[in-house]
Amino acid sequence: MQWLARAFFGLIWLIRWLLSAIPAVFSGLFGQANYTAPHWLSALNQSARAHPIRALFSTLLLIGLGFGINFWMNYVPPEPPNLVHATLTAPSATDYHAESLYYSAFSIDFDGSVAPIDAGAAAGKPVELKGVTLTPALSGTWAWRGDRSLAFT
Repeated sequence: MQWLARAFFGLIWLIRWLLSAIPAVFSGLFGQANYTAPHWLSALNQSARAHPIRALFSTLLLIGLGFGINFWMNYVPPEPPNLVHATLTAPSATDYHAESLYYSAFSIDFDGSVAPIDAGAAAGKPVELKGVTLTPALSGTWAWRGDRSLAFT
């Protein structure tokens, strides 16, 4: 703990030394300058020398309080994600009495743009979707119909 107090007082000494150089620079440029510390600053300095650990923790507490107030005043909550809703257009009923069975297409329509950027050139062409399965398995292909509609035919 003694090294912490020495580091704190070393920092205080460096600040006082830098502040003591200011009058010398100003007196060289503008003439004589004289400064007397206010009473509260002298009392604070005496208190810090008498109780260095308390002064260190008080300083750290004030710095933390300053950062906390700054964070609270300037915090910008993150933007909520863009949610896209999907609507499944169900296929029409299959006529099992027909001579050849025909399964009608169904589509998933979205209320926002969801197609991959490279799918724009492949609109209407079959695409392979990962993680999408149909149960029971049906033979057919997925294709984008624009950037908001995915169809299975």
